[in-house]
Amino acid sequence: MTLVGWILALGINAAMVAAGWLRSRRPSSVADWQLASRSLAWPAIGLSLLATAVDSGDFVAVVGGASLLSR
Repeated sequence: MTLVGWILALGINAAMVAAGWLRSRRPSSVADWQLASRSLAWPAIGLSLLATAVDSGDFVAVVGGASLLSR
């Protein structure tokens, strides 16, 4: 990786940490933490569900493919 790549990787990670730190508030209850205080818009919830489904599908597919190769 070149110097530009390292700078970009570190900058993006630093920006994500900074954004999370700036937006973080101590949740007042477990329900607020788990449900994001019921403040998320439905598109954000839908994208989160889609990303979770795709990620779990990839995991299951990789494991299934590995088990077929080991036979």
